[in-house]
Amino acid sequence: SGIRAFGGTFLAFADYLKPAIRLAAIMNLPVTYVFTHDSVSIGADGPTHQPIEQLAMLRSLPNLDVYRPADAKEVVGSWNNILKKKNPSALIISRNEVHLLDGTDPQGVDYGAYIVRKEQNRLNGIVIATGTEVNKALVVADNLMKKGIDLRVISMPCVETFCSQSDDYRESLIPVGYKTIVIEAGSSFGWHRFVYSDKFLMTIDKFGKSGTKEQVINYCDLCTEKITTRIEKLFK
Repeated sequence: SGIRAFGGTFLAFADYLKPAIRLAAIMNLPVTYVFTHDSVSIGADGPTHQPIEQLAMLRSLPNLDVYRPADAKEVVGSWNNILKKKNPSALIISRNEVHLLDGTDPQGVDYGAYIVRKEQNRLNGIVIATGTEVNKALVVADNLMKKGIDLRVISMPCVETFCSQSDDYRESLIPVGYKTIVIEAGSSFGWHRFVYSDKFLMTIDKFGKSGTKEQVINYCDLCTEKITTRIEKLFK
């Protein structure tokens, strides 16, 4: 009929939808699942509502494209991509206020990942981030530039799309031989393909807790200050 079906709930509750999502993927149905409240930063709702492993679970499903846009521009790019495809998709959205970022581009989503901050002088390392962590990665990169560490920042709204690109494109973004760091407010599972060891994963492999946004982010070691310190140590 051409009608596009969609539904939505908190990302933490994607577990309840798993059988339906799996069937949509098997039958290649163009259903869009919109998941909000995408990280532990929702704070006071506590660990039952704070997603940890859900992104990894969704990305592990064959024939499902998972989009986690960094800002409204990437939301537009994600939606345009979803409408072009016939397979099911998951659109992962933050509930927190998100500002438009310099360097983001709706068309960049077409490639699954693209550069949002180029190295200024000499490339020292690469940071891959998704969703609201892209803004955090940009802040961290600016902080470390002052200390002589020149980082490229890559937004990766759709891992599946990026991995389907040509070897030349993927290597132009993430060349071999450079330290690569991943920042995402979720499980590290699935990210090891991009890094040399666990030290380069700024992710969350424990349940959250009830508290303010700032308290929970600090508890999960994902505040800007801690990430900056951890990355700086990787270059010493």
